[in-house]
Amino acid sequence: MKPLKRNTLSIVLIAVVFLNGCVSDLRTTSIKKKGISAKMAKKGRALLNKSAKAHGFDNWNKFETTNVEIKHSFKGMGKFAVSLPQQVTVLYQCVNKTFDVKATILDSKKKGDI
Repeated sequence: MKPLKRNTLSIVLIAVVFLNGCVSDLRTTSIKKKGISAKMAKKGRALLNKSAKAHGFDNWNKFETTNVEIKHSFKGMGKFAVSLPQQVTVLYQCVNKTFDVKATILDSKKKGDI
């Protein structure tokens, strides 16, 4: 690896690590000061239940796996931080109620890689 690329990669890595530590609390100021009231919690649960019903949440228990095909576009970082091509289609196969996920590249010269 050329020294310039190594230095650039080091700077990017340090910046990512540093910036990840900065975004630790995304709560609003009023939530930080007052907390979440019982009324707000009840309203939030009602909204989540309404959304779950609208999206057929009850049907998710009928499925054993979920397959999602996504076309990723990587912009800006180039080959410094991403070992994949600039655009790639990936199939994610998830086993429901677990953290088991298999990602398979569907196109480019890395086709079939897991």
